Amino acid sequence: MPVESAPRIGHNKKMAEIKLAKTAGFCWGVKRAIDITLESARGKGEEVYTYGPLIHNPQLIKLLESKNIHVETNLDNLKPGSEVIIRTHGITPQKRDDLKRHGLVISDATCPLVAKVQGMIRKFSRKGYSIVIVGDDHHAEVAGLKGFAETPVYVVASLEEAKKLPDMEKVFVAAQTTCDIQNYEAIKKYFREKCPDLEIGETICEATDERQSEVIRLSKEVDAMVIVGGKNSANTARLAGIAKEQGLDTFHIETDDELDLTHMAKYQSIGVTAGASTPKWIIDAVVAKLSSIKEQRKPLPVEILGIIVKSNLFLAAGGAILTYTNALMLKETPNPLIVGVAFCAIAATYLTNQLLRPKEIQKSQIRKYNYHLKYNSLFWGIAIAAAVSGMVLSFNLGWPSLAIYLAVVGFGTTYGLDRGRFRLFVRLKDIPASKDIFVSLAWVMITVVLTYINEKGTGNITFPLLITFGIAYTRSILFDIRDIYADQVIGKEVMPMLVGKEHAKKTLYGVLLGISIICIMDILFGGRGSLMAAYLLGIAYLLGFVYYNESKIWINSAKFDLFLDTPYFIIGAVAYLIA
Repeated sequence: MPVESAPRIGHNKKMAEIKLAKTAGFCWGVKRAIDITLESARGKGEEVYTYGPLIHNPQLIKLLESKNIHVETNLDNLKPGSEVIIRTHGITPQKRDDLKRHGLVISDATCPLVAKVQGMIRKFSRKGYSIVIVGDDHHAEVAGLKGFAETPVYVVASLEEAKKLPDMEKVFVAAQTTCDIQNYEAIKKYFREKCPDLEIGETICEATDERQSEVIRLSKEVDAMVIVGGKNSANTARLAGIAKEQGLDTFHIETDDELDLTHMAKYQSIGVTAGASTPKWIIDAVVAKLSSIKEQRKPLPVEILGIIVKSNLFLAAGGAILTYTNALMLKETPNPLIVGVAFCAIAATYLTNQLLRPKEIQKSQIRKYNYHLKYNSLFWGIAIAAAVSGMVLSFNLGWPSLAIYLAVVGFGTTYGLDRGRFRLFVRLKDIPASKDIFVSLAWVMITVVLTYINEKGTGNITFPLLITFGIAYTRSILFDIRDIYADQVIGKEVMPMLVGKEHAKKTLYGVLLGISIICIMDILFGGRGSLMAAYLLGIAYLLGFVYYNESKIWINSAKFDLFLDTPYFIIGAVAYLIA
């Protein structure tokens, strides 16, 4: 149900414009806690526990339970040696001592910003300051903060409550990290005028500041706001309150199932934001459902292009073109059979793997998931036809080619799935950052090695091998960065999850610049300058793509796939013209 406020005028019957806040979704503290939790549970047969809900989002808690991670608050229910994860909101020193007395193994997922506030309260309390915490006295974070005070501690939620406090000589004022900014500013001003010895902690986290400020800005551009997040989430509730204060019809929902599209259809523009503990897949589902309001049928060419991209046929064509270019680099006439095998292997591997993992695709790429539902029979037909055709073509090339094809397609289509009895062996998926490396190696085998072993070219295999690996690795990492929030919940072993998004981007720049140097050196000294120029143009395009997506990204859009896979066609077109 909406939070009632004055309605806006100017509604029409056009498709609603949906504006998604840039700050919607997990903050870095929540992402860190989920990472710690999944890492603690990975590979363990016994249950792992969180001391209270890890974050305030019921859907994520339910997902963690499916991964053998359970919420527990009664320590008597836990046997000594059990692993317990301290939630993002932190706990009191007394409760931490209780965990130790029960012989439990502690993993601390307290948000570092919360831990910083805890330390400040302890520091000033030991100096004799009375402590005033601005926030919700019933919130888990505030309960934990109070435990660090050794002098009188008071919790106030408003300026009116602050004015009722007794006179104090020395006061340290801190805020719950998700506190309303304007409320905190008013209370700080009051204490500055009242207390002779005052210390103030700037303890509202940056993510809270950004979210609240963006809601205010976004409210000037839309007719209604949808706030996505747990009903028990304090920071999400504050976002809803701020939107209401701007005079907007405001809807605080947990999932897209709560949306009444008939009611929402009256709005011309709708803003969407989410609390710091809301998973990306839930936000995507809400945006996708809102986008369906009075959605007009797409023009046939656009619909066909969407099918080609979402079925990975566009990517497969790019792989075939890269195979053609690599053959020229190996000083061979491109073999149509090998080009066809590359097309079939990429189409079959990517599409089948996605069709076999619908729940994971739903959580990371909701629009692609919807395409898979709509065209499920067609996509399965494409995947099977590609797989069978690839086997026939590779068989005609000989047993070594068939073996490479079956190995790449077999491993690629089942990557990330539960392989049953094969779990007795070391799971390659569990090697940190393994996915991106294995994907790149598969591209090398299909687009370079097949040509090399069949045609026995006189060219040097090293350069096309390194360049192909670098381009494929860049593509894989860029998809990881796009889906990083979902990845940290799903638990995929990808490089950005291990080192962070910014370090992953720096790695991409290093990889692309490295293979650019290889191209330039060969142009200057290797005698294949014209063909290397084709690779160099594609690499330059990818550098621009990485740079552009520093500030803008087409989340869950076919545009992302389309533009990311374009360099294969650039490389092939230039190589064809040169050849």
